[in-house]
Amino acid sequence: MSKKGDHAGGLFRFLIVGGTAALAYALVTAALVSRLPLPPALTSALVWLAFIPPVFWCHCRFTFRARAPRRGALGLYALTQGISLTIVSAAGALFVTRDMLLDTGLYLAASALAAITSYALNHLLVFRDHPASGSGNIL
Repeated sequence: MSKKGDHAGGLFRFLIVGGTAALAYALVTAALVSRLPLPPALTSALVWLAFIPPVFWCHCRFTFRARAPRRGALGLYALTQGISLTIVSAAGALFVTRDMLLDTGLYLAASALAAITSYALNHLLVFRDHPASGSGNIL
């Protein structure tokens, strides 16, 4: 497969994995925000943090399968998610309504912005082009 075709396939797989994770995140977060007495930004952050390990595994397995994770990839991935977490937490702090339907839309929009950032950073920093270089310990 050409490098361009592989990039397009990776982007498509990222949209599937990331879109599924974003929808799950938005639904879980909106449901918890509408029912729990916790601050929305804290709830959003806790849910986002809980999603990091399973979504990282899905990206390793499906999204970037033609690329090798760098040594320490999980840590780098967690750092890139810090930027995404800032985006979704800011949305929760600034715009939450505590109405599940409206907040689901809010968290989906915030997740979409975070996803664009995440794909770029993961493609450039976390997963390498050459599987033989630096693969191995992803922790």
